[in-house]
Amino acid sequence: ALTKAVVVISESQSHNGGWYYSPYSNSDEGSVTVTQAQALRGCANNGIPVPDATIRKAVEYMEKSQAADGTIRYSISTGGAGSTALTAAGVEVFYSLGQYASRSATVAKSLDALRQAYRRGQRSGHEAYTTFYAAQAFHQSSDADFIEFFPGMRTGLLRAQKASGAFPGDWVGDTYGTALSVMTLCVPYEWLPIFQR
Repeated sequence: ALTKAVVVISESQSHNGGWYYSPYSNSDEGSVTVTQAQALRGCANNGIPVPDATIRKAVEYMEKSQAADGTIRYSISTGGAGSTALTAAGVEVFYSLGQYASRSATVAKSLDALRQAYRRGQRSGHEAYTTFYAAQAFHQSSDADFIEFFPGMRTGLLRAQKASGAFPGDWVGDTYGTALSVMTLCVPYEWLPIFQR
């Protein structure tokens, strides 16, 4: 099943190198690209071959999605600066594709843009989504980043938790918010290999 999934994901990659909401659409944007990159990394971690060309095209897509300030745009056709949410997801795409800030100036620039956004308190309105990917990015980046940023994320999540135990989920709902928030809180435990350094 996973081998077939890799085939579908690879065949569904757009001519730009990203992915969109439905297979074979030949369109792309960052919030779906991150899920596909992490799926490919999960498969590769389990010994399932992932085509090198798929990885190369995805890296090129992310590089083209980077704005001059290091933020990541929703798609390569979007002009201007990117958003905090897509920058967090974009750093995770790079990491999932084997591109790291320690070896890539492009990735380092996006990671620094994410740090600056958190230091300024910039959010995009997609709080659960942004926090989910930023927590992973900071954890995988370094102990220093994780120590600086994760405690505030954790405190924010726990304060937002409702009496029912649910977490708010941006505009999508509590099921979405609870799933992302619980997974965010689990990042330091590294239970999922894609959360590991």
